[in-house]
Amino acid sequence: MLANIWILSEKAENLPELCAGARQYGQKVSAVVIGSAADAEQASGAGPDQVYYWPRGATDLFEDFTAPVSALLLAEQPDALFVRDSRRARALAGRIAARMGTAIMANLESCALVEGKLLVEALMFGGAAVRAQKATGLAMLMIGGGFFAAEAAGGKAPVAVQESKPVSSGATLVERRQVETEKVNLGAAKQVVGVGRGLARQDDLALIGDLARALGAEIGCTRPVAEGENWMAKERYIGVTGAMIKPDVYWAFGVSGQVQHMVGVAGARVIVAVNKDKNAPIFKQCDYGLIGDLYKVAPALTNILQKS
Repeated sequence: MLANIWILSEKAENLPELCAGARQYGQKVSAVVIGSAADAEQASGAGPDQVYYWPRGATDLFEDFTAPVSALLLAEQPDALFVRDSRRARALAGRIAARMGTAIMANLESCALVEGKLLVEALMFGGAAVRAQKATGLAMLMIGGGFFAAEAAGGKAPVAVQESKPVSSGATLVERRQVETEKVNLGAAKQVVGVGRGLARQDDLALIGDLARALGAEIGCTRPVAEGENWMAKERYIGVTGAMIKPDVYWAFGVSGQVQHMVGVAGARVIVAVNKDKNAPIFKQCDYGLIGDLYKVAPALTNILQKS
């Protein structure tokens, strides 16, 4: 086991998952919190042994804390830093890595402790290849949602308020705007119904919604549905740069099965695919496949479930 692993997330709500993962490899887990006092309190109950807390002012950018966090890292010398992947966290992590003289390991497929070092398998070329990497210095891992499973934590960790101040990164905060997002945790779902471009219209998502409710499942989608058509929230996109899920069952309706998407569902225990194209790549990767029209199969399956 490693002696000490630090965890960092832009949002405190993601710390339980990081903490549970870090516990698999480290004897001690310390959380870095940049935010409000409420964030520090939430982090304290997320399962770490120690919380290092930097209060964040209204005009402070997340990456402005590069210098103080790096200084504490140099002083404490943890073995690894697990960072929950987000845009702001990537900006901060990249700056920290440069100061620490290390590299960031991202797009992770697996992680293991081998001979006292973290060995990860990371996706390359949009998921078409896997590269094995072993950390030689400070191991910095970007962790996507669902990579680890959160566990219930007991007790409260001590919170050490840091007096070191943020240092401007060169960017200035001009304005804050509220962005509407969906709160969904696909990584924790036991069943996920995924939809691809086999769906002809946005209104037809109602068919998938009915089925998901009958199954007690969450709804996910391929990247074109979320970022091309904008039919669903980006939080529901499954794939290399989206959510990585590990449900008991993944139901794929109208999903072609491109590698970028299938990497995101590789952890599913069972994959059930419905596609009217008999040559769709997903039929080579699923456990059960049905060549059929989703507009007929989804309502029929929903009807059976509702009657059972």
